[in-house]
Amino acid sequence: VSGTVTMDVEVIEDVDLDGPVLLPNEEDLPFISKPYSDEEVAAGDDLGAEHGVDVDTDAAPIQVIGSGATVN
Repeated sequence: VSGTVTMDVEVIEDVDLDGPVLLPNEEDLPFISKPYSDEEVAAGDDLGAEHGVDVDTDAAPIQVIGSGATVN
């Protein structure tokens, strides 16, 4: 599949990455990839505490740009 895209680009300085990444707009994400709401984080923390499990809610979706051995 191919296409033409016009986009705005912002550079984030001083980040140690091996290649370019795309941080998609929240409104473009499918439901399962959207950031957790404050209520969801609190519910996850409560459930984790109940079962003695640390819950990591500090994650975000990324898309890797490029091709070759370092993409996967």
